[in-house]
Amino acid sequence: MARKGGSSTQRMAPPPVTNGNSNGVPPPSTIAAQIVNNASNVHAWQGEATKVSFGELVKEFLQHPNTDEPDAQLVALISVIAEAGLEGLFKDDPFAQDQQRQQGIDSIAALTFILQQKPHLLLSVRETEDDSISRPPLILWLVPKLLGLLANEALTYVHEHVHQILHLCLSALARTSALWRPAAAVSHLYRSCAQSKYCPDFYYASTHVYLAILTELRSMDDPASAAVLSFNLLLPSSSSISDFWPDSQQIIALPHDLQRAVTSRLGAIHAGFCLLTTLARVAPPQGRALATPSSLDHHVPWIIDSAQDLWKHFRRWTATSERGILVNEITLAYLQLLETLFLPAGAPGDRSLESLKNAQSLINSLSDLVDGLSSAPELASEVIQVRLAIIFTRLRSVLTSPSTNDPTPRRRQNMSRSVILNDVEAIVARACQDAEHFSQLHKDLQV
Repeated sequence: MARKGGSSTQRMAPPPVTNGNSNGVPPPSTIAAQIVNNASNVHAWQGEATKVSFGELVKEFLQHPNTDEPDAQLVALISVIAEAGLEGLFKDDPFAQDQQRQQGIDSIAALTFILQQKPHLLLSVRETEDDSISRPPLILWLVPKLLGLLANEALTYVHEHVHQILHLCLSALARTSALWRPAAAVSHLYRSCAQSKYCPDFYYASTHVYLAILTELRSMDDPASAAVLSFNLLLPSSSSISDFWPDSQQIIALPHDLQRAVTSRLGAIHAGFCLLTTLARVAPPQGRALATPSSLDHHVPWIIDSAQDLWKHFRRWTATSERGILVNEITLAYLQLLETLFLPAGAPGDRSLESLKNAQSLINSLSDLVDGLSSAPELASEVIQVRLAIIFTRLRSVLTSPSTNDPTPRRRQNMSRSVILNDVEAIVARACQDAEHFSQLHKDLQV
């Protein structure tokens, strides 16, 4: 089969904008058209004056948001905003840090609004000057940027916003029945970036198992020997890209912007937790033959196993030589994932707690966190202790409030809750035995 030529360094430019309507693209009279028109030169944003212009235009778009443009125009707008607003965050400019920060946050807000209104744009292609080259869906170009931002410890101020749009890329597709299959493909892509030893694929009959973040971490399992090795991981993997976009198999070299190099272990772990939390929040579509209760039973344990693997590597590296400002953020991300898995909002009788195996995983995780407060300073911050206190409070409420809709037989349900409650009380009692340690805990956690 003939293979199409390509360049690994070729940058995809936004589609050209004309002054007429012959191609369905309006003249540059709207804010969206102005942003795209000003970006006809991909280097135009490098000058100080154009940086200000871009930031002001994005702010104006947020003040008067509008997605009534043709899809081609909106795809071009997404491309320009992501390129100028998100890629710009990777460029360290000591003279424009505040401006870069605000532009990044505003850019994510603009992308969020557009994709909330028209999630199908994620499946559109970005036009190039060379129509002979196959082009990937927009989401495949956007995800590496988001993962790169989440893995960058210098950009913690934008991580929450980035995580929200990473979640939106999946949830916006999943909530539309006509986009169920693309949502399943995006879910598969996310799992391939963070997957553990085994992941049930209840969307496809394929038995492919892709290992990315956890595989790279395992290859450096011994901190002593890994000290001389550099961490370097490309996300998503080329196999994940070809699975999502089969046409890429006919291209000699992947466009460079379809992958992001992650060179920080802690950065990779943080991105992994964000991916797992998104997968935990977006349940498989309801009413589908493949989204059976048994498949959900496998889905949660896989996320739990992957999370515990990530946490194990995190504790290993933070216990030796590696420290960073991501340490506190990763711990909070882990707590957030535990809450999402076991204590979802609006579901006090969540079925995952009725599984002794799943519940024991939660107990083990909480026990490790509480025990670590005295030995690991990075786990003892006030915000983490308050978060732990909230989890214990919610957990006790779940265990003492009978579930009215749970299909589990009442006798079995009560036995499970009793076992879990006893384990929780044992954790609390152990934490209270050391008076000096207890006195150092935050008052909310003491209560």
